[in-house]
Amino acid sequence: MQQLFSLNKLAVFTYICIISVILSFAMRELVLTLDLYYDAFSEQVTWERFEKNFNKRKEWAWVGYVSFPFILAIKCTLIATCLYTGVFLKNLSIKFQQLFGVVVVAEMLSLLPTTIKVLWFVFIADSYTLEDVIYFSPWALSGWVTITKETDRLWLYLLQVANSFEILYMFLLALGLQTITQQSYLSALALTVKSYGLGLVLWITFVSFLIVSFT
Repeated sequence: MQQLFSLNKLAVFTYICIISVILSFAMRELVLTLDLYYDAFSEQVTWERFEKNFNKRKEWAWVGYVSFPFILAIKCTLIATCLYTGVFLKNLSIKFQQLFGVVVVAEMLSLLPTTIKVLWFVFIADSYTLEDVIYFSPWALSGWVTITKETDRLWLYLLQVANSFEILYMFLLALGLQTITQQSYLSALALTVKSYGLGLVLWITFVSFLIVSFT
């Protein structure tokens, strides 16, 4: 596993961007179809109006594809900053660029949930609704409780955040830290929990505040 962190980081970053765009395109074209959306909102709008709005939305889909590398770069920078803070406080001589590279490699794990979701609804699920797609997350606590339209948005968000991939992501970051710091894995994991873990808690608190404030 440690050999992962010796990969060319620019190549990994490019790979993540390309696969993410492909998955996003597959989700949009094969799963979140016009008929699926219309079945969910047919009581609110006419077919002609809905089709017009849907097609307009597809025309602007390229914006999301083009902006993804910038969004990924910002995400990696923020996470690397959390790790760098922990490294700095522990007086370790690690460059920010090295931590950024660790985060980029760990981000490959983020491709798995979307990949599973696309494969499930394209090849396994026979019939499904828009809600089924939105709430599909067997790797999170939200996938093991009954979710309805009446479910509190804050409660739903917290259930989605509590997922196995987030835990695996933290373990993978710790493995990367172990590789570049030459410390024991337990020490690297403790540093990851204290730095990235704290940043994650602050982010969850911020998002929860926004949900409560605007709902």
